[in-house]
Amino acid sequence: MDAASGVRALLHLDMEQLGPLDIHLVLEQKKLRANFYLTDAAGSALTEENLAGLTGALAAKGYTLDARVQTREAFESPVSAMLAPKQDSTSMKRYTFDIRA
Repeated sequence: MDAASGVRALLHLDMEQLGPLDIHLVLEQKKLRANFYLTDAAGSALTEENLAGLTGALAAKGYTLDARVQTREAFESPVSAMLAPKQDSTSMKRYTFDIRA
């Protein structure tokens, strides 16, 4: 199965105890890849400790899980990263005209 036929999702959560959390999911048939991105080292460790339970629960449903947990130094929202202008891009000016005269 090629990468284009899988289902992809990016969840951005602001958790009260864990802080900002991004989860990138890719589902291809019965194989699920999950990347967890946290800024808090304690939250990353807690997530790592509970992956076995998640893996078991998904296995009971017939899915295999390949999960990774990463701690980021600084958090950048994926939405702001997509909307931020590129450093090497030329500036573009927009004008709006009201034709109701």
